[in-house]
Amino acid sequence: MPDMQKPDMQKVIEEFRKGFQYLDGTKHRRSRCYEFWYKSDLLRQNFTNVKLTAEIEKAVENFNTQLDSLIQNKGKHDFVEHKQDFLTCLAELLNTVQEKRFKYGKEATHTFMHHNQSIFERVLIPKGSSFLEQNVVNGLNSISNEYPELKNKMDEMIGKIQAGTPPYVRLHESMTIYADGSRFFSASGHESTLKDHLENVALKLNR
Repeated sequence: MPDMQKPDMQKVIEEFRKGFQYLDGTKHRRSRCYEFWYKSDLLRQNFTNVKLTAEIEKAVENFNTQLDSLIQNKGKHDFVEHKQDFLTCLAELLNTVQEKRFKYGKEATHTFMHHNQSIFERVLIPKGSSFLEQNVVNGLNSISNEYPELKNKMDEMIGKIQAGTPPYVRLHESMTIYADGSRFFSASGHESTLKDHLENVALKLNR
């Protein structure tokens, strides 16, 4: 039976960790496939981005250290009153990983029509989210199942996480064709920076 008392920080984090098990005992990504990949350098290099995975593993390790610190410093505090500390750690993890995914993303050129405009865009598409985000969702669902009074907040956070991150538009140009056949060209004038894009799309898990 769920504890009817207000859950403290330690209990909520422990419940989260029941679902969030990204790392195994060796601090590598926990995955059935990895049982085979780590036995073969060739398989590992062909079927996963080794450098990206290593950086995500490091980010998760740092996140787990932050959770340990929360337990040590605020473990017996009411979670609802101090939940922003947990949310801040979680947002930092997800935003750090998203930055890494852009780092190892791929560039693409998009051309399309919108009304009477011909659009040209040069975009950077991040590596897709998958195992880490699913683990976070599993952890949040574990909290919801154990503490129904926190379900609305957990569902809100899950919705933000699953919304994903739009590509980084490095360059945007358009050509407008008017009824008389004349054309007007416009461009962004400069390339936006990835740093600006990451700040604009950063996941914010606020109270």
